[in-house]
Amino acid sequence: MDSGQLAEIQPGSVLFGRFEMVRKLGVGSFGAVFEAIDEGSGQRVAVKIELKKYGRYGKGETILKEAKVMEAMQGVHHFLEYYGCGKQHACHYIVMELADASVAKLLQRSEMGKFSLSTSAYFAYNFVEALKKLHKAGFVHRDIKPANFLVKRIGTVLNVYLTDFGTAKSIENYCETVKPQSKVPFVGSINYSSPNVHMGKPYGPVDDLFGVFYSFLKISSGTLPWCGRFKSIVAIQKFCISPTELIGCKPETVYQIYEKLRSLTYDDSIDYDWFIDKFKSLMISDVSPLEEISEWFTA
Repeated sequence: MDSGQLAEIQPGSVLFGRFEMVRKLGVGSFGAVFEAIDEGSGQRVAVKIELKKYGRYGKGETILKEAKVMEAMQGVHHFLEYYGCGKQHACHYIVMELADASVAKLLQRSEMGKFSLSTSAYFAYNFVEALKKLHKAGFVHRDIKPANFLVKRIGTVLNVYLTDFGTAKSIENYCETVKPQSKVPFVGSINYSSPNVHMGKPYGPVDDLFGVFYSFLKISSGTLPWCGRFKSIVAIQKFCISPTELIGCKPETVYQIYEKLRSLTYDDSIDYDWFIDKFKSLMISDVSPLEEISEWFTA
């Protein structure tokens, strides 16, 4: 399915002989995601449809890659339930559990364009928990950003889920030294990629954690010191910026997290619990994250 056909999908349309489209949830470089009703079960689900140009002559590599990762992470906290994938007329799709919203969407709806430090830290430690599980399962995500984390209210609990595995890569012999490669192609989102990735170094678990840190700065400040479409300019800004310019008046703990990240290389073993504890220590508000953001779920 090409971009024009995706744009023509309207609420009430029935795709693949089974899924009634309710609304479009988002559009990305690899395709679009829709809320739909599974006419077979009556259940509300999320259906992701792959753009034809990323399917390589109808082979659907991106969807199949996502399905592989989601299958591997079934039953693991911070990962959505995977219902299956399919193909019809060279159009590939994947069906999964429906969440409430992405962290990026909630940020757009917030009055100040940012979250409190406590709520931002809540999201960040959940991001790290998700990556700890993904990395130990043998994958790096390679596109960590607020848009790729979803939230869902279950009772009084705000659950956080990692999603969008179209650029994920399998890691062989996780946490063991691998032979350095020649300069590797850039993968990910310019604003959230680590300095190492900009330099063309091999992508490792620490680079996903840099994405978490930059995401934390974005949602707690409302902005990043860089914002651009030119990779080379953003890369220079990331290399040249001082910790004070980057972090500002945030607590010393945030500086400690940044320095820890800068000390790690792509093949280093990560002490995830250290990062989780550091982010948790920043949660000092009496207002729960769910209380803070609840009004923005339906905005």
